[in-house]
Amino acid sequence: MRSFSRFPRTLLAFFAATAVVALGASCSPERSTTTVTVDVLLKSQQKSLHKVGQDGRSLYGSNYLVGDGTANGEKVTVEMQAIVDYTNGGGAFDGVITLTFADGATLGLRMFDGAATAKTDTTSARFRSLLSVIDGTGTYLGTAGRGTFTGERMDAIGGAVQTHFALRLEQ
Repeated sequence: MRSFSRFPRTLLAFFAATAVVALGASCSPERSTTTVTVDVLLKSQQKSLHKVGQDGRSLYGSNYLVGDGTANGEKVTVEMQAIVDYTNGGGAFDGVITLTFADGATLGLRMFDGAATAKTDTTSARFRSLLSVIDGTGTYLGTAGRGTFTGERMDAIGGAVQTHFALRLEQ
């Protein structure tokens, strides 16, 4: 015959474990989600670009761009440090971005899976990349999230880029 003496202890252990999980879930703070959009004209401040290959058709290097724009209607300064690897004016890029808000808070972003598509004469290009939040300071301390970056340059490589950032932030 089977003994049921362990049954009450097993049942007690189950309820204790359930209570611990429920208590832990209720103690963790709720994260709020906000959407931030940033529009800014970025101008190249410093670049180190190198042409290589037959007829200099490949270009690689870095470009540091800065601009003042708006984030959900408020002033924001954007700094972008991009690393490019282009052939015939288009190709892959990545880098980092810092958004500095009017109150001094910052938000760090990482660009990845970036692609630039250029006209055949390379006088203009369109850009797109994915973004991930690194973290922030001030009101953005502890922020996580993702987003997208799109842009268009109407000049030759190294010219100004009209940009748009769409971010989904969790705090």
